[in-house]
Order: sequence, then C-alpha cells, then structure tokens
Amino acid sequence: MRRDLSPGQCASTKPSTLVAESAELQVPPLARSWSCEVLRGGVELIEQLALEWRRLCQDGSYSKPFFRPEWFRAYVRAFAPDKQIWLVTLRDRGRLSAVLPLAYEQVAIFGLPVARLCGLANDHSPRFDLILGAGVSAEEAAAEIWKALRNFSGWDFLKAPNVPAGGAFEEILHAAEQEGYPTGRWESFCTPSIALPEGGNPETAQLGGTDSKFRANLRRRKRKLTAQGNVLLRRVEKADPAELESFYRLEQAGWKGRQGSAIACKPSTRQFYDEVAREAGRFGYLSLYFLELDGRAVAGHFGLAHEGIYYCPKVGYDEQWHAYSPGHLLVEAILRDCTARGLREFDFVGPKMEWKSDWTSQVRHYSWCFVFSRSWKARMLHAAKFRIVPIVKEKLSRRRPAVDRVVRTRLRNWDWLTRPFAALWLALNSSGVWSK
Repeated sequence: MRRDLSPGQCASTKPSTLVAESAELQVPPLARSWSCEVLRGGVELIEQLALEWRRLCQDGSYSKPFFRPEWFRAYVRAFAPDKQIWLVTLRDRGRLSAVLPLAYEQVAIFGLPVARLCGLANDHSPRFDLILGAGVSAEEAAAEIWKALRNFSGWDFLKAPNVPAGGAFEEILHAAEQEGYPTGRWESFCTPSIALPEGGNPETAQLGGTDSKFRANLRRRKRKLTAQGNVLLRRVEKADPAELESFYRLEQAGWKGRQGSAIACKPSTRQFYDEVAREAGRFGYLSLYFLELDGRAVAGHFGLAHEGIYYCPKVGYDEQWHAYSPGHLLVEAILRDCTARGLREFDFVGPKMEWKSDWTSQVRHYSWCFVFSRSWKARMLHAAKFRIVPIVKEKLSRRRPAVDRVVRTRLRNWDWLTRPFAALWLALNSSGVWSK
C-alpha cells in the first residue's frame, strides 16, 4: 500500500534508516583500467591524436600553449622532421589520460653509438613535462609510463629538458630510482612572473614588485619618448604575415641578429614561429604586441595569452631608442592591457635576466631530468656526467683558474654528453699527467 507523506512527516523519518539505505545505494568508484602504448612514427602521430590531446590539456592542469599538440607538431616539422617520434600514451578505459612526447635517435658519444630518447623540446620550447589529464595522479600515471619505457629495449638514456619544479616527469625519475636505475637532474633556469591584480583595473597594474627608483625612471623615460611623437600600444591577434615580418625584422635588428640567435637567422626557427603563430591565431591565443612611435615599431613581443596567463617567448626592440627603455615601456603597457583583459599573470617565459628582475622577484624553477638504462654505456655516461665532471670542475676552479676558464669555454662547444669525457681529458692534459 502506497502512503504519501507530507513535508512534516518526512522530517520525522528515522535518521538511522535513511543512513543505512543511502549507504546501500552508494556505488564505489570504478577502479582504473590502464592501458599504456608506445606509438612510433612521424608527425602524423601528433595529428592523429590532436583532438584527444587538446581535450586532455583543456580539462587538466596542463592547459598551457607549450603542452598542446600544435606546439609539438610545429616543433617536429621545424626541428625534427627526420627523427622517429615516440608518443607514450596512457588510457583509462579507452580515454586518453596522459601523453609523453619523445624523439628517438642514434648518436655518437665519444665514439660510442648511443640510443637517446629526448623530450620534444629545445631552446625554443621553454616547458616540457609528462602531460596529464584531469583527475589523473602524477605518481600513478608516471609508474605506468615508466613500466612501458622500461620494458622497451633499445634506448640507453632519456632526457627531459626544462621540467617545472614539481612536474609530473619527476615522478618518472622517482619510479626509476625505486627500481635501481641511474638518474640525475640539474637546474636549467628560473623564470620570473608577475601576478596581475584582480578586478580589471589597469591603473592598479602598476607594478607592486618594483621599487620607487625604477618607477620614477620609467615615468621619466615615458615622458621623454612621448615628447618625440605619438606613442601607441598595438595588439595583433591574427597571424598576419606582414605583422610577423615586422616583428622578425625588429628582433633581428638588435644584438640577437648580430649573434645569430634571432628568429629570422635560421629557416627552421622561422618555420617554427610561423606555424606557432598561425595555430595560436587559429585557436585565439596569439598576442603579438608592438609599442609604436608615430606608427613605427620601437619594441615588440611575440606573445601568447592563454587561460588567463600572458606568455612572452620572444622580445625585441629598436636599439636606436635604447635611451628611452622601450622594452620596459612595452612591458608596462602590456601589463595594463592584460589587466584590463582580465588576465591574472604575466609570465616572462625565458631564463631570469637583469631586466626581468627589475619587475619581480617571483620565479619558478625548471630542471633537466635524466634517466639511464642499466647498460654499461649508460652507466658510464651517468658516472661521467654526475660524478666525474663535478669533481674535475671543483679541482680546476680551486687550483688553476686560468685553465678552468679554458676548459669551460671548450666544454660549451661540445655536445653535453661528450663534455664529461672532454673535461676529464682536458683536466689530465692540463695537469701534465700525459707527459709523465
């Protein structure tokens, strides 16, 4: 017999009965059902996974331009077109949960053939990590991916550049260490960043991390530059070839052009930034900024504004206007514009430099991480890099500063894995061991 209850009658129901019934109805969460696969091929692998990969980034904590598939696709096309790509994918009941993008290559290290796995990153890729989806534990995902890599023979060492402190890749190091595999890490750089004020008021964007002298100099130089003509900030959000060319010329005109490090100096580098700009414009996060004086660009940023954060991978300015600090004036204008747009952070992206430190003392740290196999070659390379070289450098710096400067200069010109052997050879040679 059915009995309808009024609200008052519902309240009189025994609590213990309700608790017992609700406990019986609770369904335990489904256990993970992991499947890990190592996909090997070319850039087409990234294209095939692009939709799932992009959703993985958007739903998780890796929603940054440098972890999205279009960034890695541009990297492979520009810098690694002939390398074999390894995509280590982790799925939970068919759903993509993690991706580790690597390149496999055979290299000669001190005359020895070595198989190297390297994260798809270089000087133009400021962040790299194991990319996780929402709700995925870094420890759990890293353990599964490490099992897949460990069981894949044929590689001697794995390196991951510019891993953020606390990044998921550090768990792969931990998993390898637990099983007795040689590992290592050294700090690559730290990147300054500025927290932007809430509320969208550009007047409050004036730089709580700066001192009064810096702000006074900035105001004075701004008045002097304004006296020269009409100063305007311009933002470009589409990958217009003419606008990109304008930035490339601006960057190349300064010291970067003289040193050969400007984007326009190498076709591969230009190809990479062209594609990054095109894809960033397509997905709505390109922010190419120019500070103009009477229509002429005096400073510029190749910038990206994504998920509330502004990133500036590349900067340039016209050295003719150096006395007016156009680079600093551009940063100030961008800070105000980003605040007005509702962004929450300004990320300088690259290594810490003096001009960046003028703006903030807040930094994030990044490291190179290494995992070596148990082969004799891998163990020798690990010992050379993480044991011999530190000892040699310390001895040389204490006893013979002049020789140490020569050694450091020569080491910078060799591949990082030949450096340990070269350092040992130079140390012994300079100490006269070979002549005894």
